[in-house]
Amino acid sequence: MKSHLKPFCSDYGRPANPICLMVGLLILKYLRNISDESAVEHWSENVYYQVLLWRE
Repeated sequence: MKSHLKPFCSDYGRPANPICLMVGLLILKYLRNISDESAVEHWSENVYYQVLLWRE
């Protein structure tokens, strides 16, 4: 899929975040009923969330 999308966004800004991270943060937001900032804060402080959400 990346090869298919490469012509559309090859050199435009910084790389995007992995899609599984973004979906995982969205699920975390929904389950905990928290804001975007809180979800990112929880993710950055909790190793279990990082492993669960596939931190590279």
